[in-house]
Amino acid sequence: MPEIQNEIANDNKDFDLSSVCNYFLSSIENQNQIKLLDYLEGYRELIKFFDVFGTLFGFVTQDVYSKIEILKNYTLDETVRSNYESVRLMMDFERNENLLTDRERPSGSRTLLRLHRALEFISKFLHEIIEISDEQSTATITRNAYRITLARYHPWYIRNMVQLAIFALPCRRTIIERIFGQAKLESLRNDSIKINENLKELADITDQVFHYTQRLYEEYNLLDLP
Repeated sequence: MPEIQNEIANDNKDFDLSSVCNYFLSSIENQNQIKLLDYLEGYRELIKFFDVFGTLFGFVTQDVYSKIEILKNYTLDETVRSNYESVRLMMDFERNENLLTDRERPSGSRTLLRLHRALEFISKFLHEIIEISDEQSTATITRNAYRITLARYHPWYIRNMVQLAIFALPCRRTIIERIFGQAKLESLRNDSIKINENLKELADITDQVFHYTQRLYEEYNLLDLP
């Protein structure tokens, strides 16, 4: 299988909201398939979102990096790439070839499931941050978003670590500055309404991607892959 460079870890550019939206919308043009490469390209940019939390979700970030690389390699491998053009094709292929629980070869369906779960957290957080003022702490909304999403899949010691670290999260204004970067904020003239419109657009699109991916996992009964 060909190896790819971990471009994500070496990309120091500001988070590009438009790029995420465009790739994700392209991925769900056919909602019954979901183009895998566009999904991964959108996610590759979206993973910068976790940087706004500092070291809090560092373990999630590293896990997502590795998951994207595994899936990207499958889309580049000439021996199997035709089976990884879409999420549906991948699920069909891995189920028919008994690859879903193969211990020697990482299952693409299982790998994508981890990205899918993290996407739900991001979506919930985005919807929550729209509702608070610039001066409010983001601790409560982060705790709520984590509790109903990623916490369900983490062992107790990670849950406890996250709960303690959440107390140190800054106010919304600081988080917004980290998400958009100074240049983007200046282009929006620091207008809270425009900023929230951008956040809502991203939240709504991630919702759609999550919904259609969830529907495929439910159809194939793969939501509980170990």
